[in-house]
Amino acid sequence: SRLSSSEATIFLGIILKNLHIGVSVNRINEVFPGLISIHEVMKAHLYTGVLKFPNALMSVKLDGIRGEYIRGFDGRPSRILTRGGNEIRGVDHIIEACDRISIDSVYKERFDGELLIPGLTFQESSGKLRSGESTPDAVFHIFDWPRTGNLPLRDRLDGLKNISEFWPSCLKLVKHVPVQSVEHIQRMYEKALSLGYEGLVIKDADSLYERKRSPSWLKMKPNEMDEVEIIGFMEGDENGRFAGTLGSIIGRRKDGTEVRVAGFTDEEREHIWNNQEL
Repeated sequence: SRLSSSEATIFLGIILKNLHIGVSVNRINEVFPGLISIHEVMKAHLYTGVLKFPNALMSVKLDGIRGEYIRGFDGRPSRILTRGGNEIRGVDHIIEACDRISIDSVYKERFDGELLIPGLTFQESSGKLRSGESTPDAVFHIFDWPRTGNLPLRDRLDGLKNISEFWPSCLKLVKHVPVQSVEHIQRMYEKALSLGYEGLVIKDADSLYERKRSPSWLKMKPNEMDEVEIIGFMEGDENGRFAGTLGSIIGRRKDGTEVRVAGFTDEEREHIWNNQEL
């Protein structure tokens, strides 16, 4: 009540972790240490077609909200935080499921993954999850185990696989496939787009978990700023959600390489699929 209008606006921006002044949170915290709380997770660089680690794994890139489960301790409740440090509410069923599988009641237990609501677009799913309303149909797709981050990724994934046998349906373990070649990556990427996924994530099987953007993780998804010539349309996989409608657009870059473009809403998919001659 003692704040002026301008001060209140700044205070609200601090709470929301976005001051809308064209300066990053990290830069603000350099000037005012600890002013805005942040929550760091491991993030990926862009894949450029060059694979610099010999032992690679890849998984589909899910179009959801990144979240990390953090087990509660000392009277504090368990939570799921976004990579921006905001708490995801309304997913009590997921938190309870993670609490039950926490190994040996380890108070520092953490699971890293992607939250989404099956059957909804990213915009619909994200909107519900961020609203704080109860979302009992939300699913947590777990792809890493930060508590065991001092172990190589392959060992972290093996550990998750060992404890995932009796997980409830609201928890899913993201499958990782060994990379055979750069061509193998391209084939899997095109298949992932046709099934409606956002793309691929390629990871160094020997890497440790780092709370920063790491060259050990590479993301591969359509570049929204690319200019491509549309040369065809691919139907969604017959066993996937986009069967009978658009899976992806086939485009050709100026250098002649072909790409698959996805990430459309259901309405956009139906309109494009039914008006291909335009």
